[in-house]
Amino acid sequence: MAENNHNYTHRSLIEKFKHNAADQSGFITDDDTWSDEFLIREFLDLRTLLTKELISAGKTVSTHMMQTLGCVKVKEEDRSSCPCSVPSGCYWLRSEKPIPSFIKLSSVSSTIVHGDMIRFSPIFWDKLQYIPNSRSNFAKKSKYWTTRDTGEGTYLYLYGDRDLEEVQVTGIFENPMEVAMYPSCGKVDEKSLCFPLDVDFHTDRDMIPKIMELAYQKLISVRSSAKEDIKNNDNSRV
Repeated sequence: MAENNHNYTHRSLIEKFKHNAADQSGFITDDDTWSDEFLIREFLDLRTLLTKELISAGKTVSTHMMQTLGCVKVKEEDRSSCPCSVPSGCYWLRSEKPIPSFIKLSSVSSTIVHGDMIRFSPIFWDKLQYIPNSRSNFAKKSKYWTTRDTGEGTYLYLYGDRDLEEVQVTGIFENPMEVAMYPSCGKVDEKSLCFPLDVDFHTDRDMIPKIMELAYQKLISVRSSAKEDIKNNDNSRV
């Protein structure tokens, strides 16, 4: 996919969609089907769908879709929660708060005092159990990151280092607003909090026409179904 640095905010996408919809339908309706909140949900769902299709097809995803959580606070977690066979009382690290839902994480890292970058390698949660008994010393000494949905959100876990206080996480997230409003070391970006529609949508411009097209088709279908339901309800009263 071609790289394009044109930035669309959530607000500008809504305006673009409504303008395009007016060109196709002749008017812009104010009913709930076309509410800003509904449109944003559709745009985000389609962005996620199209991005996953690109990744599955092995195609390049625009770097503009990447976002970084600059300061994710981590704390010690009893190793008994780890799928690996380690006695309780040993520790690893877990993010203090759930991280935003993501499509793909590309890196988890931290800079220590001497300026050396600590990079963690990805590993599936259920594969951690094999690390302590691995025949490879390199594998045993490596540092890993994984995630787990605890039912209260998706947490980031770090294996192989217990001295860190925060890390930075880069990837493609499902909702750019959630990333913009994520508390970076406890601080929230007030501008994003007060004006969420002005947050960058973080997508490649080449993807926008497809998002607009599919969203319009979906909303026309929703409206048609609603009209059919009303018609059927009216007929049932006859």
